[in-house]
Amino acid sequence: MTANTFPQRALNFLIPVFGTACIIVPILIGLAHPQAMQTSDFLMTFYPAGKLLLDNRAVDLYPALSSSNFVESTYNIYTHQMLNALPPEFIASYMYSPLTAAIFVPFSLYSPAIALLCWQLVSLVALTVCAKLLSSLTGTRTLTTLFLFVLFFPVIQTIFIGQLGILLGLLPLTIGYYLLLQKRELAAGLVWSTFILKPQYLLIAVFVALVLSSQKRFRCLIGLTTGLALFFAYALCIFGAQVLELWLHSLQLAGEIESSPNYGYAAYLKCSLLPAALSFLPAPQRPMLEPAVNLLSCLIAAHGIWTAMNFLNKGNSENEKEQITIIFLIGLLLIPLFLPHFLYYDFCLFAIAGTLILTKMTPLDSAMRWQTITAWLIIDLYLIIWTFVNPALAQPLIVVLIDAFLYWRVLQCAMHLSSQAKALPVSPEKPNKTPE
Repeated sequence: MTANTFPQRALNFLIPVFGTACIIVPILIGLAHPQAMQTSDFLMTFYPAGKLLLDNRAVDLYPALSSSNFVESTYNIYTHQMLNALPPEFIASYMYSPLTAAIFVPFSLYSPAIALLCWQLVSLVALTVCAKLLSSLTGTRTLTTLFLFVLFFPVIQTIFIGQLGILLGLLPLTIGYYLLLQKRELAAGLVWSTFILKPQYLLIAVFVALVLSSQKRFRCLIGLTTGLALFFAYALCIFGAQVLELWLHSLQLAGEIESSPNYGYAAYLKCSLLPAALSFLPAPQRPMLEPAVNLLSCLIAAHGIWTAMNFLNKGNSENEKEQITIIFLIGLLLIPLFLPHFLYYDFCLFAIAGTLILTKMTPLDSAMRWQTITAWLIIDLYLIIWTFVNPALAQPLIVVLIDAFLYWRVLQCAMHLSSQAKALPVSPEKPNKTPE
């Protein structure tokens, strides 16, 4: 029995301390500066939506059909009237489902500062549930997994600004993955249908469901499509066709947010392949290259689906959990390479990917684990650079290339295991002995 060395004891002490600080300090900063926090996503985007829904003004969530921008929308005007410290150059817009707005009705009963605090605490509870579920699969302590989560700075930013990524992203993603490993694929699909409330993450569910369907395992896809249909029917009954039409119209106007700096999306936040690749070009030349980058994204996605299907159908892994985990990781790492709209805080989902790789839930080698730790630290450093040093030094293409490298390494693992399965000799089946 070997005693822990001093560096190990120091590390075991520092990680919980630093992890606790990462949770408490951002929340305390928000409480100490309530006026400055009015520019946070929660208070500028979600809190007013809950207020409007509480007043039965769902129509005012979105711009009118005749509108071509968000500046003159009732939502923007209402938000600035309610948040008196919100700078006029910030344009408030709401582009999520009206069902998502219903989540924030209870929070709208409180003052902005208290509502933000309550949402941050709810996000922490959801994060703890994620850690508990993953710990039951990996064999690690719940607190260890939780501290591992909060040491990934996109998670901290999500909590700090009050974004949806934990409650409507990380939590259903973890529950769905847990159910898949329990062979409850229909339930997993139903849980993942809640991504209609946070559509950026729906691609992961569609990816996994399609790959499983290639092996005639349709339950996940059935659960996903059934859940989406029920959500849509419920929204149609509650809010009516007019509100849904306005919502779809607002999604069409979302391109204006991407192209205009007046809406607050800084270039360093856009951590997906399309905007990162185009950021190096002058604005007039970007429309010329955009179709080529979109084609590249589609080819990457098609190759990922083909590789995952081939791995599932031809692989010979005795551990089905490893197969599901690798397919799950491919879907996770594919998102920034395919979606045109994926911001830095959306990377909070990669806390799951990093945890699964580091806790040996896959047959990935030790080099991959060290590469994951390095990628984790660089993504953390990226936030420090654009927050405390100089935003001009933060190039989102770095984050995209890191994701692309990890994606390629997981694909390598899947292709290697598939080739190993092909090389294995097929043993003849023994005939059943009939009783004499």
